[in-house]
Amino acid sequence: MSGVYNLLDHFPDRSFAQGNLDSYNAELIEELERIRDFIVLHYSATQRRDTPLWRYCQGMKLPDSLLERVELYRATGRIRPKARELFSDLSWFYIFEGLAVEPTSYDPLVDGPGSVQASALMEAMRTQVSQEVRQAHSHDSFFAPESPYAWSSAALGARRPGH
Repeated sequence: MSGVYNLLDHFPDRSFAQGNLDSYNAELIEELERIRDFIVLHYSATQRRDTPLWRYCQGMKLPDSLLERVELYRATGRIRPKARELFSDLSWFYIFEGLAVEPTSYDPLVDGPGSVQASALMEAMRTQVSQEVRQAHSHDSFFAPESPYAWSSAALGARRPGH
């Protein structure tokens, strides 16, 4: 369904402006290359060597975009999903791990705060938000005539385009 929305996004009318054509084509190529990379990974990282097909797949030249993903994962355990990507980072993780593409290190963010530290941080945030809410003006105060934010009906009419 996203393909239909992408068409509407790039071609909102029948003018078919060259900029829209170029943008649509570039995004479509990028999307297809990501799908290609995901599929190629299945074949290139397999441990099968029992037929010429599998031996060829293990030795084939990989696209630079896939090499970058594999190198990043092997070096750091990180997967950097791209915007509007069909396959989630979890899908990439399953393929990497399922085909024994393992990282030599891990993402240092895993060593982030423990549950005790996270709970203390959340409690501090909760306290701060509660204090700010108690000091904040009510929603209705913005509509009171004496409020500097209140708009009269005349002011509203003057601010609308075409009036």
